[in-house]
Amino acid sequence: METPVNANISLLDEVKIQARVLVPVLRALRSELGAERANLLVINALREWSHEVFRRIGASMTGSAKEKWAALTWEAAARIGTDIDTQMLRVEPDAVEFNMKGASYCDFRYRTKSS
Repeated sequence: METPVNANISLLDEVKIQARVLVPVLRALRSELGAERANLLVINALREWSHEVFRRIGASMTGSAKEKWAALTWEAAARIGTDIDTQMLRVEPDAVEFNMKGASYCDFRYRTKSS
């Protein structure tokens, strides 16, 4: 199953859209199963989904693992925009070093009328 991506919106906006669905589902699971069990269930499901998405992307690309990572990072940067504030320290063929100074993702907290 392909994961839909809308390159016309930022990744943060995509996360906000996903939260509109996932947060109520997680709250319902917590109510039925308890927070610890529900959180573990969702974390494991999303981890497996994420690994599969990146396996498919990697299989469709050529190059070494480092080259694939660099290409994915470069492609994502346009959708991330200014939502992550980084200070690049070093970019070399064998290493990339940076400080993350801020992220709008950390400031985002999904709220519903019942929150």
